[in-house]
Amino acid sequence: MGPSIILDKSAVESIGDRALRVQSDHFYTVVTPILVWEVCGDIEKARLGRCDETKVRALATKAHPFDSIVTMDWRKVCLGELSGYRLDKYPSAGNRRAMVDGAHRVPMPSGGYVAPIDQQPEADALLRWQVGEWTPSDAEYAQAWRRLTKAIDLNTFKRRFGPARQPAETFDELKSIVDKVLTDPSLQYFLLTLLVEEITTDREKQRQLLKRWTGVRASTWQSQARFSRHCIRTFLTFYLALGSGLVGTRATNRVDVEYLLYLPFAPIFISGDEGTHGRLAPLLIEADQQFVLATDFRTALEKEADRLEALRSSDGEPAPELLVPPTSSLICRMYEKAWGKPPQPRRAWRSKPTGESSVGNIAKEFNRAMDYVKAHPEKYKQRPPWPHL
Repeated sequence: MGPSIILDKSAVESIGDRALRVQSDHFYTVVTPILVWEVCGDIEKARLGRCDETKVRALATKAHPFDSIVTMDWRKVCLGELSGYRLDKYPSAGNRRAMVDGAHRVPMPSGGYVAPIDQQPEADALLRWQVGEWTPSDAEYAQAWRRLTKAIDLNTFKRRFGPARQPAETFDELKSIVDKVLTDPSLQYFLLTLLVEEITTDREKQRQLLKRWTGVRASTWQSQARFSRHCIRTFLTFYLALGSGLVGTRATNRVDVEYLLYLPFAPIFISGDEGTHGRLAPLLIEADQQFVLATDFRTALEKEADRLEALRSSDGEPAPELLVPPTSSLICRMYEKAWGKPPQPRRAWRSKPTGESSVGNIAKEFNRAMDYVKAHPEKYKQRPPWPHL
């Protein structure tokens, strides 16, 4: 397991099977809910004969590689924060990882606790799609998703955030404007309202959230809800860029913004979109993070796959240090910047573990914990099957 990475759909589509194996060898993939939704949207395309069903299966496989986990929906994190819950460890430099829904705090006989995570509903859905199993609810949700994306009207937002209000001719100017707006005391309630409208369309829920932060409390909401602050910064950057003509009004640009909301959960973001992502991600990532184009990432993975293939075809057991990507490779540079050290030599391919492996011990602990969870259903609530609308 290596540094966490987030990939958008275009990046996932560009990676072949051999490259995917190299990706899993060196990186831990954080699967975003928006990626699952986009894969589901392709189900409807396949049903209507607009794309090959095998393409959807392959995409579902690549979207959820071996070393991966689905992170919590950004709306749920924001709802929790704005309702008064605090993140124990906010994702920041040195601690960028997925925020997982459905973990159970289980006491262990030897003392202490573990937090096992059962098979995630989104992962179950992706596994179904890999073998071409579409449930009626999958197809229903795919239709709803496609209707929703087609209904996006960015021209309205462009008029609302037009250049007459916040002119920006360059992205440097845009970043400066966003920073000023975020820190303006007179605009805090407006920013909170904008975020709440993005989180939910439920008017009563909007009213409850805004009521909690009225008056003096509105001035402190960003410091008490740091992930929510990242989300409003992302939306503000996008809509001001939209109003200034720095990004276009194509509806899919709003879909692309969803990926940017998950940036705090990984030190590396990989995208094939040089438009919305290529222009806005550099404004939103922090000093410890990296934005990598999918073409560069894919090329690096394929080169490493070729190098490993040559080693496999050679006689004898290769030295462990030869299994590590060269220091000049993009993979090594990404890894080292994210974790502060280069990839370490792995165990030789052909060596067999002796005795009880650590993996076996972990599996036993996990099964023991899950048995405890299943024996106490009143205490541990299970997540509903996907899609849970």
